[in-house]
Amino acid sequence: MLNLKLKSHKLGIQFAEYIYLTLYGYFENIALTTNGDSTFDTYYSLIRDLVEIITKHSLLRFNKLSDIVVYDRPQFKMRFVVNYILSNSAKELKLRVRFYADSYYAIIPSIVSVVSSANWAEREAMDLFGIKFLGHPDLRRILGDY
Repeated sequence: MLNLKLKSHKLGIQFAEYIYLTLYGYFENIALTTNGDSTFDTYYSLIRDLVEIITKHSLLRFNKLSDIVVYDRPQFKMRFVVNYILSNSAKELKLRVRFYADSYYAIIPSIVSVVSSANWAEREAMDLFGIKFLGHPDLRRILGDY
């Protein structure tokens, strides 16, 4: 079992290096976890283009959006931390693309046209945190009264 984790970690490092070299300029920071998963910090204005490249690229194929995770940090100017968790099921790798959003200007490009499973997660983020997704086809509330 240890060898499988070690192989996964090495593969994760190789993927992180390849993504960094291929998409240089899209990222502010890169972090690796102990199990080989990667976290890339980017700018919210680039998120749609970046996710499109990551999902469509023939060697990357992170084509499944597992979740969108939002943290609220009211003490900071960039209040929201938005994480897109993408996975490559063939290589058993996960990639987290993270960016920070301002509480007054929380309008982020939607990725529904690239990854259709983002539909519900973006609606949920809008409903719970007030983050607007520009270009979302059906941005209505989920949990409220109608």
